[in-house]
Amino acid sequence: MLLDEGYNQYTLDEIFVWLTEKMVDITKENSQYIEPTGNLIEMLNVLKAKKIEVGIATADDLETTKICLNKLGLTNYFSFIVTADTHEFSKPHHSIIEKFCKHTGLLSNEVAVVGDTNVDLALAQNGKAGLAIGVLTGASRSEELAELADLIVPAVTDIVNEEGVFIWEN
Repeated sequence: MLLDEGYNQYTLDEIFVWLTEKMVDITKENSQYIEPTGNLIEMLNVLKAKKIEVGIATADDLETTKICLNKLGLTNYFSFIVTADTHEFSKPHHSIIEKFCKHTGLLSNEVAVVGDTNVDLALAQNGKAGLAIGVLTGASRSEELAELADLIVPAVTDIVNEEGVFIWEN
Protein backbone atom coordinates (compact mmCIF):
# COMPACT_ATOMS: atom_id res chain seq x y z
CA MET A 1 0.00 0.00 0.00
CA LEU A 2 1.32 3.44 -0.89
CA LEU A 3 1.27 5.97 1.94
CA ASP A 4 0.54 9.64 1.44
CA GLU A 5 4.20 10.49 2.05
CA GLY A 6 5.25 8.33 -0.91
CA TYR A 7 6.68 5.48 1.19
CA ASN A 8 5.76 1.87 0.66
CA GLN A 9 4.29 0.12 3.65
CA TYR A 10 5.23 -3.53 3.92
CA THR A 11 3.92 -6.18 6.24
CA LEU A 12 6.25 -7.70 8.80
CA ASP A 13 6.12 -10.98 6.86
CA GLU A 14 7.25 -9.20 3.68
CA ILE A 15 10.10 -7.49 5.54
CA PHE A 16 11.13 -10.81 7.10
CA VAL A 17 11.22 -12.53 3.69
CA TRP A 18 13.23 -9.65 2.21
CA LEU A 19 15.71 -9.66 5.12
CA THR A 20 16.10 -13.43 4.92
CA GLU A 21 16.79 -13.27 1.19
CA LYS A 22 19.33 -10.49 1.75
CA MET A 23 21.13 -12.49 4.46
CA VAL A 24 21.33 -15.49 2.13
CA ASP A 25 22.70 -13.31 -0.67
CA ILE A 26 25.27 -11.67 1.63
CA THR A 27 26.33 -15.07 3.02
CA LYS A 28 26.77 -16.48 -0.49
CA GLU A 29 28.67 -13.39 -1.69
CA ASN A 30 31.03 -13.55 1.28
CA SER A 31 31.37 -17.30 1.70
CA GLN A 32 35.11 -17.11 1.02
CA TYR A 33 35.45 -15.48 4.46
CA ILE A 34 33.74 -18.31 6.35
CA GLU A 35 36.44 -20.02 8.39
CA PRO A 36 36.39 -22.41 11.34
CA THR A 37 37.53 -21.26 14.77
CA GLY A 38 39.77 -24.30 15.12
CA ASN A 39 40.05 -27.82 13.77
CA LEU A 40 36.34 -28.56 13.94
CA ILE A 41 36.53 -31.61 11.69
CA GLU A 42 39.09 -33.27 13.97
CA MET A 43 36.96 -32.55 17.03
CA LEU A 44 33.78 -33.71 15.34
CA ASN A 45 35.50 -36.92 14.25
CA VAL A 46 36.40 -37.58 17.90
CA LEU A 47 32.78 -36.98 18.91
CA LYS A 48 31.55 -39.22 16.10
CA ALA A 49 33.96 -42.00 17.14
CA LYS A 50 32.56 -41.73 20.68
CA LYS A 51 29.02 -41.94 19.23
CA ILE A 52 28.16 -38.47 20.54
CA GLU A 53 25.09 -36.94 18.87
CA VAL A 54 25.77 -33.38 17.78
CA GLY A 55 23.17 -30.76 16.97
CA ILE A 56 22.93 -27.09 16.12
CA ALA A 57 20.49 -24.54 17.49
CA THR A 58 21.01 -21.17 15.84
CA ALA A 59 19.27 -17.85 15.42
CA ASP A 60 20.30 -17.94 11.76
CA ASP A 61 17.98 -19.31 9.11
CA LEU A 62 18.33 -22.76 7.57
CA GLU A 63 19.68 -21.67 4.22
CA THR A 64 22.52 -19.55 5.61
CA THR A 65 23.30 -22.30 8.13
CA LYS A 66 23.58 -24.83 5.30
CA ILE A 67 25.82 -22.48 3.30
CA CYS A 68 28.19 -22.20 6.26
CA LEU A 69 28.16 -25.93 7.03
CA ASN A 70 28.81 -26.81 3.38
CA LYS A 71 31.63 -24.28 3.12
CA LEU A 72 33.29 -25.75 6.23
CA GLY A 73 32.68 -29.37 5.19
CA LEU A 74 30.65 -30.03 8.33
CA THR A 75 27.21 -30.93 6.98
CA ASN A 76 27.38 -34.66 7.71
CA TYR A 77 28.40 -34.25 11.35
CA PHE A 78 25.07 -32.87 12.57
CA SER A 79 22.07 -35.11 13.03
CA PHE A 80 19.90 -32.28 14.34
CA ILE A 81 19.57 -28.66 13.20
CA VAL A 82 17.15 -26.08 14.56
CA THR A 83 17.15 -22.65 12.98
CA ALA A 84 15.06 -19.53 13.46
CA ASP A 85 12.86 -20.48 10.52
CA THR A 86 12.44 -24.20 11.28
CA HIS A 87 11.23 -24.22 14.88
CA GLU A 88 8.19 -22.67 16.49
CA PHE A 89 10.23 -21.15 19.31
CA SER A 90 13.68 -19.59 19.32
CA LYS A 91 16.53 -19.94 21.80
CA PRO A 92 16.44 -20.11 24.77
CA HIS A 93 13.08 -21.94 24.71
CA HIS A 94 13.23 -25.34 26.44
CA SER A 95 11.45 -27.09 23.56
CA ILE A 96 14.67 -27.06 21.53
CA ILE A 97 16.39 -29.32 24.08
CA GLU A 98 13.25 -31.44 24.31
CA LYS A 99 13.17 -31.87 20.52
CA PHE A 100 16.89 -32.79 20.49
CA CYS A 101 16.29 -35.35 23.23
CA LYS A 102 13.36 -36.85 21.34
CA HIS A 103 15.51 -37.02 18.20
CA THR A 104 18.47 -38.67 19.93
CA GLY A 105 16.84 -40.67 22.70
CA LEU A 106 18.86 -38.79 25.32
CA LEU A 107 17.62 -37.40 28.60
CA SER A 108 18.05 -33.65 29.02
CA ASN A 109 20.60 -34.13 31.81
CA GLU A 110 22.74 -36.08 29.31
CA VAL A 111 22.98 -33.05 27.01
CA ALA A 112 25.81 -30.52 26.99
CA VAL A 113 25.03 -27.17 25.41
CA VAL A 114 28.05 -25.33 24.02
CA GLY A 115 27.61 -21.69 23.08
CA ASP A 116 29.12 -18.23 22.92
CA THR A 117 26.22 -16.19 24.34
CA ASN A 118 24.08 -16.10 27.45
CA VAL A 119 21.12 -17.02 25.25
CA ASP A 120 22.88 -20.30 24.45
CA LEU A 121 23.61 -20.94 28.10
CA ALA A 122 20.05 -19.98 29.10
CA LEU A 123 18.91 -22.65 26.62
CA ALA A 124 20.88 -25.18 28.65
CA GLN A 125 19.30 -23.93 31.87
CA ASN A 126 15.75 -23.74 30.49
CA GLY A 127 16.03 -27.16 28.87
CA LYS A 128 17.55 -28.71 32.02
CA ALA A 129 20.69 -29.75 30.15
CA GLY A 130 23.37 -31.50 32.15
CA LEU A 131 26.09 -29.03 31.24
CA ALA A 132 26.37 -25.46 29.95
CA ILE A 133 29.73 -24.72 28.33
CA GLY A 134 30.62 -21.18 27.33
CA VAL A 135 33.09 -20.60 24.51
CA LEU A 136 35.09 -17.41 23.97
CA THR A 137 35.49 -17.50 20.18
CA GLY A 138 32.22 -15.69 19.61
CA ALA A 139 30.19 -12.79 20.86
CA SER A 140 30.81 -12.86 24.61
CA ARG A 141 33.58 -12.45 27.15
CA SER A 142 34.21 -14.77 30.05
CA GLU A 143 32.67 -12.34 32.56
CA GLU A 144 29.43 -12.30 30.57
CA LEU A 145 29.17 -16.10 30.41
CA ALA A 146 30.29 -16.87 33.95
CA GLU A 147 26.87 -16.58 35.60
CA LEU A 148 25.24 -19.30 33.47
CA ALA A 149 28.21 -21.46 32.44
CA ASP A 150 29.32 -24.60 34.22
CA LEU A 151 32.59 -24.42 32.28
CA ILE A 152 34.19 -21.81 30.00
CA VAL A 153 36.70 -22.73 27.30
CA PRO A 154 38.67 -20.64 24.81
CA ALA A 155 37.13 -22.44 21.80
CA VAL A 156 34.63 -25.20 21.06
CA THR A 157 37.50 -27.46 20.03
CA ASP A 158 38.75 -27.32 23.63
CA ILE A 159 35.92 -29.51 24.90
CA VAL A 160 38.04 -32.53 23.89
CA ASN A 161 41.79 -32.70 24.57
CA GLU A 162 44.46 -34.33 22.38
CA GLU A 163 43.89 -37.70 24.07
CA GLY A 164 40.15 -37.55 23.30
CA VAL A 165 39.16 -36.85 26.91
CA PHE A 166 36.27 -34.46 27.52
CA ILE A 167 37.00 -31.45 29.71
CA TRP A 168 34.29 -32.47 32.17
CA GLU A 169 36.02 -35.80 32.72
CA ASN A 170 39.08 -34.11 34.27
